[in-house]
Amino acid sequence: MSDSFNPTNGKPEGASSEKQQPARSTALGSDYTMRFPPADELAKYEEISPGIADRILAVMKQERELDGQKIALLRKRAGMTTAVSISFVAVAGVGIWLEVFWPVVLVLGLGGIVPFILREIAKR
Repeated sequence: MSDSFNPTNGKPEGASSEKQQPARSTALGSDYTMRFPPADELAKYEEISPGIADRILAVMKQERELDGQKIALLRKRAGMTTAVSISFVAVAGVGIWLEVFWPVVLVLGLGGIVPFILREIAKR
């Protein structure tokens, strides 16, 4: 599993076959492909509202931190789901070994397998 995640969609880099296009902005009639405006436009913003560049940088920093927190939560959630699923499948296996009433084993087994299936469907 790759440790490099795309903060836009929360998926590992290279997980999607389609090429990611950078966001395009048309602020003040310009057309650039980055989140931060070019220096000349930023200077114009600064003339209109002094200190705006610092505020824009602060917002971008907060967005980056929140993206990192989101990725960390997604990783923890995936780990917890895996642990619970493996536990359900293990208990179902013990139920089969002890010849427990088959609907109970079926419910436990499906309870462990379904989260994996749903996670794979959600990736697409």
